Amino acid sequence: MSLYLFHFVYNTLMQKANDSSPGNQLFLPVALSNMKNDQHQPYLPLHASNWGLNNINGAVDISQDLAVSWFKALFPAIMSLSQAKPGGAVTQSMIDDAKAAVTYITGQKLNVVPMPNVGPNLHVDNIEIQGLANIQVSGKEPTVSSDDQGYHAQITLNPNAYSVSAAWCQQLALAGEERGTDSNTGQAFSGLSFVLTQTLCFADRNGKIFPPPPTLGLPPSSGHLNGFDCSATGIALLYLSQAAVVADTNVGVSNAPALQIGLNTLQLLGQQSATPDYALQNLQYQRLSPIPFPSVINASTFFPGWSTFFKNLLATEDAATLLSTQVNNALMDSGNRAKVEDLLNSQLVSIFNQIFGSSQVASGGVDVGANAVDKYLFDRARGGINDVRSYIYLPTLVLGSNSPTIEPYTASNLHIDGPFSTTVLGQQVKVTDIALQNLVINGLSNLVALPGNINFGTNQQVNATLLLDTLNPGPTVTVGGHQRTVPSPPATASTAFTLNVTVGDNTPVPISGTFNITLHNNSNTLGVQTSLTASGDTPQELALNYSRIVLVAGNGDVKLAVTLPPDDAIYEQLIDPILNQSALIQSIIGAINGYIGQNLGQISQAATKFARQVLDNLGH
Repeated sequence: MSLYLFHFVYNTLMQKANDSSPGNQLFLPVALSNMKNDQHQPYLPLHASNWGLNNINGAVDISQDLAVSWFKALFPAIMSLSQAKPGGAVTQSMIDDAKAAVTYITGQKLNVVPMPNVGPNLHVDNIEIQGLANIQVSGKEPTVSSDDQGYHAQITLNPNAYSVSAAWCQQLALAGEERGTDSNTGQAFSGLSFVLTQTLCFADRNGKIFPPPPTLGLPPSSGHLNGFDCSATGIALLYLSQAAVVADTNVGVSNAPALQIGLNTLQLLGQQSATPDYALQNLQYQRLSPIPFPSVINASTFFPGWSTFFKNLLATEDAATLLSTQVNNALMDSGNRAKVEDLLNSQLVSIFNQIFGSSQVASGGVDVGANAVDKYLFDRARGGINDVRSYIYLPTLVLGSNSPTIEPYTASNLHIDGPFSTTVLGQQVKVTDIALQNLVINGLSNLVALPGNINFGTNQQVNATLLLDTLNPGPTVTVGGHQRTVPSPPATASTAFTLNVTVGDNTPVPISGTFNITLHNNSNTLGVQTSLTASGDTPQELALNYSRIVLVAGNGDVKLAVTLPPDDAIYEQLIDPILNQSALIQSIIGAINGYIGQNLGQISQAATKFARQVLDNLGH
């Protein structure tokens, strides 16, 4: 079947996963948000703790900016303190220490710079990865390969897909349960705990590093001679944008058997790069350290520099890579992947049970070029067309056709030229020019298909032999919300007719009456042979085209009878011996098949319309 079947099924499921119409149980965001853990609590958002991003490279310029802003906030404050008068919170000792620090710094012309070769550290805790339910299957064509066992596909999903008023509709974010108030806007938010650290030092214009001014009380940095650690502790909410999630999947068949999706990897990537964009949405500082003379110098003096530093740090490729690695570790957790696999596989079970009825798989038939997944789907179809609970139950399909109506089916203006002859009382009797005006056939919905009689071939073609007249009594099914009963055997047909009867060398006599046909599957071969080809990549493009629908009958399956007006009753004795001649029976069947053949386009359109409606109703 090549990859056509995979792409069609994928496109169908993608549409359903992205369909937000009310009542669609296959809508992916709702399905994800309804996942529960073992305590029957929502499984999302994912939780993590203690992510350590140490010595973040690529942040040299940003660290320099922090050093400059930190020093610009510090030096004017200690200069002002050095010139202050004792009183209130200001003591003479503080004034003296500030003067000593100013003298130390100005005397050696020092600035504050980042400790060489030491990048910032970011530690976050109590993390929630929010917004994972606000996702849709991308319209990007998946990368697909196949083998005997099934399919391998890389599927792209787009986070931040919807902007609606719903609990699941959250921005993709690194958040948490810590309650904070944004230091700039005063807005309340929930976020994660963070500690952001940068090792700084004092250096002269030549880059020589000096110990910090002794009177400032800056605690030394462990492992960095003459350095001191500046840190900001608080609560933050980080938004992710320009993101994509790529799922590397296998689609195979389990031993059950059942279709099985396996997630090899789930990776958070950027839409245009290796990582998404990270941005600081909300921030509250709980503690800045160190703050010399904290009773006099307000910590808020240092806020702008730290905020800019945090924002710019998140924009670096290295920070984005480290954060994405942590997110991917959470996505790749075996328990998390298994939970998503369970959801996807339960969705598949629901879809296929809705289409095919029970999970019964009826093996049989010849499936050219099919791998294990194709074969499973074909076997489900074989079971479904004989399952009264399925959308594709044969009697339901026939009863549901209304353009044309197939139960009953009317074949108009059938002509059988003849001649058909016999000998009656020594006289040759010929019947010619049979005209069946409107042959109404009842019972064509009484169909079954043995699994071995359905074969799926190349180019999306299906060849099947369907048996008539085997369901006794005929089942009751729901068609268009109404109960309908399949006619029990035998199938029958009747019509007004005209024909010419010639006895011997006499002039042909036109007669008319009612023609009756009884079809009973005595040979176990009475049925319909069909050839159907499918095309189209999506449910909206699906087209079913019948190239062949042929009624077949074996010996003893068809009985013919006529009813004539009283004035012509004498001719019944002449016609009766001809009626059940094999040649006449096959000619009538041939005429019916000819009529059906002329209307294959209309029948194909009806089948296409029905199939599209079935697919459109999935999930509801």
